[in-house]
Amino acid sequence: MKNKLSYYFRVFLSCTLVTFFLFASCNAFEEKANQILPNEKQQSYNIVPTKVTGLGRVEPEEKIIQIHPKIEGFIESVHVKMGDTIQKGQILFVIEHKMVGAKKAVIQAQIKEQEATIRHLQISLQKNQNTAENSQKIYNRIKEVFEQGAGTKQDLDNAETAWKTILFDLDAIKVQIDKAEAHLDELAAKIRMEEIAKKQYFVKAPSNGIILDLNAAKGLMVGQKVSLAEFAPESPTSVLTEIDELFAARVKLNQPAFIRLLGGRDTIAFGRVISLSPSLNRKSLFSEEIGKLEDRRVRKVRIRLEEGQQNVLYGQRVECLINVKN
Repeated sequence: MKNKLSYYFRVFLSCTLVTFFLFASCNAFEEKANQILPNEKQQSYNIVPTKVTGLGRVEPEEKIIQIHPKIEGFIESVHVKMGDTIQKGQILFVIEHKMVGAKKAVIQAQIKEQEATIRHLQISLQKNQNTAENSQKIYNRIKEVFEQGAGTKQDLDNAETAWKTILFDLDAIKVQIDKAEAHLDELAAKIRMEEIAKKQYFVKAPSNGIILDLNAAKGLMVGQKVSLAEFAPESPTSVLTEIDELFAARVKLNQPAFIRLLGGRDTIAFGRVISLSPSLNRKSLFSEEIGKLEDRRVRKVRIRLEEGQQNVLYGQRVECLINVKN
């Protein structure tokens, strides 16, 4: 019996001692943790990134545009190819315009005919003016003789009638000339309209730039909604990137940026931040692709390349590393 009591007492004593030591150890650990954690928290808040990254797309600063014809028709000729550098006003495509030339030829013939009619009327006007002057002189002489009592009233009336008839003919000719000149002006206006219409059949470059893609071919039927080519206006090469909202506020104008291939470590181009969106945007540049996190909030940033432009292509996806260190 004594042996059992002694055994139970030793077990109880051992458990008590173990519990005491565990409690003391926990208190010491908690005190140490309370001393360390504030410092660690303070250090974590003091850590700020010096560089931020974002996916970007290479593009010209000026917006890429689609070149459309102003009228419908079949393409007669193509004067450029993909990748060509072109100048403002350069002819890119010509649309068939035979009917326009035929209309112009008809109008030009009508103009020549009308000009001949006007010349004929002007000659007639001059002749009738001379006749009217002679008729007036005759009338004046007969009137003078009649007033002296040597002539007849019938001769005077006949002379007056002849003179006034000539004057009436003069007025009629002047009206014809006015109508002919008005019609000539109308024909000239039609010629100008045909010339303007003809220009629409020649699709020209809106500015200096480069042809990125070509959709037109000889004989193809096109209209105002058909894109003939994709055109990049002449402007500095840039990268449009998106920075996550966690770091968006740290990006500032003129900060240096390093451009890398996706997944690469080598810098292929260098530039600086030239513009920042004033707000966050939910939609990603690559939201049309599966798994590209359409719902994330980002800030759009444009970087103008200063070096390495020859190493990138328009539309290329790249990684942008922006140095945000103050």
